[in-house]
Amino acid sequence: MYNTQHTIQRLKLLPSRRLFSSRKRDYYDILGVTKGADKKDIKKQYFQLAKRYHPDTNQGDSAAAEKFKEATEAYEVLSDDDSRSVYDQFGHDGVDAKNQGGGGGAGGNPFGGGGNPFGGGNPFGGGGGGFQWQGGGGQNINVEDLFGEIFGNPNAPRKGPDLQAEISVSFMEAAVHGAEKDIDISFNTQDPRTGQVKTERRSVVVNVPPGVTDGMNLRVGGQGGEGTRGGPRGDMFVRVYVDSDPYFERAQNGDIHVEVLVSVGQAILGGTVDVRTVYGDVELKVPKGAQPGTKLLMRGKGGVRIRGGGGARGDQVVHLKLKIPKNLTQRQVDLLRAFQDDVDGKEPVMFVGGSERVEGTASPLESEAGEKEAGEKTKEEKGWFGGIFGRSDDKEKEREEVEDMAKKESTS
Repeated sequence: MYNTQHTIQRLKLLPSRRLFSSRKRDYYDILGVTKGADKKDIKKQYFQLAKRYHPDTNQGDSAAAEKFKEATEAYEVLSDDDSRSVYDQFGHDGVDAKNQGGGGGAGGNPFGGGGNPFGGGNPFGGGGGGFQWQGGGGQNINVEDLFGEIFGNPNAPRKGPDLQAEISVSFMEAAVHGAEKDIDISFNTQDPRTGQVKTERRSVVVNVPPGVTDGMNLRVGGQGGEGTRGGPRGDMFVRVYVDSDPYFERAQNGDIHVEVLVSVGQAILGGTVDVRTVYGDVELKVPKGAQPGTKLLMRGKGGVRIRGGGGARGDQVVHLKLKIPKNLTQRQVDLLRAFQDDVDGKEPVMFVGGSERVEGTASPLESEAGEKEAGEKTKEEKGWFGGIFGRSDDKEKEREEVEDMAKKESTS
């Protein structure tokens, strides 16, 4: 956190007339503004840089400290109209010569008088009790006022910095069970008296609730860095990464999606299939005439919904996919062709042993040597289809016999 007292002690070690390093860069480039920028833009850019590179937030970082010094020096010059005018005409040489001349008044420190970038005079009222340093114009700048405006009351207890951590959980832990994860964290602390930086380690147990989703951040209060001046610890933010599952896919609302294969017969005639859920296998009824892509809902079989509380569950959505067989027997091919012919309203065509046979014609396989065997096979096949389509020769013959018997009885 920001430690203004430490910053003040470091500032006291610097020369009284020049606060910053002798390295010279273009002041406009340092602040990231154009030469036509107004005071508002200059002040805004300086505040951003001061917060980013403040020594108390970048402890031990000499590069950040140097950038902080450069930004403040640039702001000192560019926020004052007279100093800025001299700089625009003569560059660093003109500003250095002006400072060495010790000129006061409006040409001096931009924080003096009405030049305080935080408003006229001391923004906290009361004037003078903080540490002051002398700028190039010979006027005093109250550093505590400066940092107090940016970072708040420098003497107040400050909460410790927040820490970041990452964990991974399985699909089932995230969707249903939740988990407890141990995290070992390390962070740097600085002794406020000696300034010595040391590394501390701590083990933290993180309770991962069921229902978390990939990329979600969990806040663990009071497990961040140590506070200063008696302030509380910061917080720890844990980013959760959820492992994927080869079968289940979970939506943000807790619903789980799966794909289930059904056969052609199941899709046409209906039936049941066993479906895997996160709670075990469940028998699911497939309606007649189910189409590829049909969605069936299994209520309450999804994952836990983290929003809304109460352990409410989502649903499982089953997406039906048609399982098309790649290898068929000749009998299966014959049956499917006959079925398709019937659907199309055509005369059923029979296939025996791969050769086409139409009702009323002889099959080439019915040679004199194999006529009996082929005839029996044909009779068997036609009897099966007759049961489906009502065109069996056996049933026709049976009907004729019944009619003959009826005629005989009527004439006797």
